[in-house]
Amino acid sequence: INVVNGGAGSVTFQNAPYVSGNQDLGVASGSGGIAVNSSLTIGTGTLRLTTLGAITQNAGAITANIVGLSAGTDITLARPTNDVTTLAAQTTAGNLSFTDTNGFSIGSVGLTSDGFHPAIVGLSAAGTITLQSGGLVTQTQRILASALSLQGSGPYQLTHGANDVTTLAANTTGNVQYTDFDSL
Repeated sequence: INVVNGGAGSVTFQNAPYVSGNQDLGVASGSGGIAVNSSLTIGTGTLRLTTLGAITQNAGAITANIVGLSAGTDITLARPTNDVTTLAAQTTAGNLSFTDTNGFSIGSVGLTSDGFHPAIVGLSAAGTITLQSGGLVTQTQRILASALSLQGSGPYQLTHGANDVTTLAANTTGNVQYTDFDSL
């Protein structure tokens, strides 16, 4: 299922939860952004959110096998009940904040055949990437940001050789392993 709203419009998920029955869901929005204000349950499917504006979450939980996020400004999906297996996200001019209840992997998603959603490799933000997890966080793709903040219980095993952040901060109860391309 694809939902497309161009121009300055926005897309808001409100009131009733969305359950896909393990089908993919793609939402593309103009500069007005995408607001997740109710639960999105994709199951084993892929959730793609693409906007020139911000992606925000004020209520509900996101449950999906793969989540691909692309925003022109901030991405804030920080509800403690989110549960995804693989996350790939990029923002060209903002910060990225993601919370998951029990751990996830930083991976990639390909370009969609309809052209509405770009290929996304790892996590990328012009500003700070903040990750909070109640379980193990691993990666198969790189992290690029000016700063990386790790929170929650973790642990974090972020040892991809192409990681590149300027500042690393961690407040976790689990171990943190981090490899950076050059120096912090």
